[in-house]
Amino acid sequence: MSSENKQKSLPRQCSYCNARFNDDLRQLLEEDDEPVYCELCGTEVRIHSTQEPETKKKDIKKKHKKKKSKQKRKQETYHLNPITQIGFDPEFPLIFKENLMLVLSRITYLAIKKVDDIEALKNSNRDISKELLDQLEHILEPTTWAKIKVNFLGKLHKLTINQFYEHLKQLQKKIQENEQYREHFIIFLRYIINNTFRIISEMWDVPEIPKFFHVIRKDLKDYGFDAYTKKPNSENEIVEENNDNHSENYAFAQTQKKCGYCFKILPLSAFDKYGGERGKKGGLQSYRSICKNCRVQKKSIRELSKKLKLLLEFFDGKCSKCSTSLLYLPSFEFHHQKTALKKKSWRKINHKSYKILSRWIVEERILALCGNCHLKEQAKFLNDFNDLIMKSDLFHHNQEEIEKLLDKEIMSHPKYKNYREKSKIKYQIKRWIRKRYIIEQLYNGECVACGLKIKDDLASMNFHHKDNSLNKKSRWQDLQDQDCVDILNTLINEECICLCSNCHSLLHSNYIGNFKNIMQKFLSDGEFLELNLEMARLVKNLEQSVSNFFFNIDKIKFNSPLKYDIPPNKIWKVKILEIYHLLNIKGIKSFRTKDIEIISNNNYHNAYHTISKLLEKGYLTNISPYLKDMTQNYFSFTKKGIEKVNTLMTQFKEKNTEILEKLKHIDIKMTNNKKRLENDDILLIYPKLIKKIIKKKGYNEFTVKDLAYLIERTTGNVSRIIKEILIPSKIVEVCDKHPNTKTKGSTKVYSLIDKI
Repeated sequence: MSSENKQKSLPRQCSYCNARFNDDLRQLLEEDDEPVYCELCGTEVRIHSTQEPETKKKDIKKKHKKKKSKQKRKQETYHLNPITQIGFDPEFPLIFKENLMLVLSRITYLAIKKVDDIEALKNSNRDISKELLDQLEHILEPTTWAKIKVNFLGKLHKLTINQFYEHLKQLQKKIQENEQYREHFIIFLRYIINNTFRIISEMWDVPEIPKFFHVIRKDLKDYGFDAYTKKPNSENEIVEENNDNHSENYAFAQTQKKCGYCFKILPLSAFDKYGGERGKKGGLQSYRSICKNCRVQKKSIRELSKKLKLLLEFFDGKCSKCSTSLLYLPSFEFHHQKTALKKKSWRKINHKSYKILSRWIVEERILALCGNCHLKEQAKFLNDFNDLIMKSDLFHHNQEEIEKLLDKEIMSHPKYKNYREKSKIKYQIKRWIRKRYIIEQLYNGECVACGLKIKDDLASMNFHHKDNSLNKKSRWQDLQDQDCVDILNTLINEECICLCSNCHSLLHSNYIGNFKNIMQKFLSDGEFLELNLEMARLVKNLEQSVSNFFFNIDKIKFNSPLKYDIPPNKIWKVKILEIYHLLNIKGIKSFRTKDIEIISNNNYHNAYHTISKLLEKGYLTNISPYLKDMTQNYFSFTKKGIEKVNTLMTQFKEKNTEILEKLKHIDIKMTNNKKRLENDDILLIYPKLIKKIIKKKGYNEFTVKDLAYLIERTTGNVSRIIKEILIPSKIVEVCDKHPNTKTKGSTKVYSLIDKI
């Protein structure tokens, strides 16, 4: 064959990856008989013969047609070939792709060095195993989303580090957006790993190799990887500090991690750390493979699956009272029929095995109730006073009439007839009355989604925020004691809607998104399809009703059926008047928390709050600091407090007369004033009492028991007085036992100081 014919037959591009051959490679093909390999994909390049058989014109035409079809197939393979897809991507410049291949080969070299004996590998002609290839792919996989360390970006060819990072960001963005492109890039990574391993094992000291392999080998030899095992000398050698302390020093900035469940790239703060030694190591391996949100989601799916299995086996898949179906599975609760048998709640036991859960249901006599029925079952005061709370004409009465109705109802109720703290019951009933008024005014007395009325289901109503992005969200527990007008304004401003417990739990649960995964295991195909259609309708209706709701402000009555005569922030002024007049009527100087609780017709918590507020303002003083329990402490007015009372008497003249009349009719048994001693009185009286004991004994010695017996007080109170008042005032001291003493054992003995 002549040289001209041979020159014509030389291929211009690779038959596998379509990479164009340069003149040097074509010259090698012409001169040498040895096989030549493609610089990009590594496939062997073969020379095609140019001799054509003598045939008729028709045969030639058919041959040309066949050639055209082959060219079409080649073009198709060009688009489908993963390596070509990355190597010839027109979105990125060629210089970046060349540098990227060098950087990836550097990372691969260091990874091989960590997992294998690289010196023994050189020129060993060893093939890479599948296990090693998978391991190296796992190490290089974060290049699809993480920032490569600056350590590996030295000696870039015609490209700065910043320019490289800009192109890398674009590449990673494309990988994340296009799943097929991502798969192609992973194949491209495996191709780079394979070639790098091949260079080390087969071509490390071979003099003449293809230019593609020669460039990579030269770069690996000249780059100097020993610097990576040491700590960096300057700050710009690394992307993030302390990354090199990690036992497996990856080539990426360890600020992000890919979740193994949702496959999202998230910051490390979105992952929990492992416990024990693994969590202390540091680096990416100390964090869990699944993010916090996905862990919560998986946990809830497991819990819902167990709940569904129990409902189907023991309760026919419905609520034991109202027959609510499995569509509202997240709202279902397990209710104990007898509290005496209750040992563990569902929240504490739901992580256990199904065997233990089924035994728990039988042993503790549990019923399955939907959220609405369970809340109704637990609303103790609402069930006892439902007729009063839901009375049709209740809001036609004023506040005083409602108060009288409440007192009458509580006194006539057989359960609470002899109950001492009736103010606590009234306090709870008023909360339910406020809730009823709010729902009737804002939401027409029903659930916005399913239309459930509050007449029999007031307990099951919840308030849901339409906008979840609010920084501050008010809870009903914080609002229920406020004035009705304030509650109305808060709910309107925060765009809250009223939903029953079933609808509310369904809206917040991940049950809708995982409906197929949870249900399909336990139901037949026909049952699942039927339930799936019902679920789709229910969700559509729920979402539409929530999004379409708006407040009709013209129809809302901003009134307060339980309005305070005095604003809540000024109630303490009335309380201080009540306390002052009470002390004057009884002719005493001090009082206890219990006394305020009785006169204010309120619970201990509010009475304690009132006293602590007055103590802060300096209107009251604690005259018995030796008693740590606030229920036993005695308080009296300061000069500042008496001045404030005189100004309040002129300010609230009508209220002042009401208080006086009210206190005249209240019979309060208060403790004898003789036992209420201030600190000054203690310092005067107690030394005289101690002297009496010493005189009787004949020597300077006494015990706590001697003093407690004389003044008729408990030993605990007397010991506190001695420790906190008498010893700091240097009136009494601890002493050794007298030789004539009759006290035995380890009882402490005190003596009076001589100067007294």
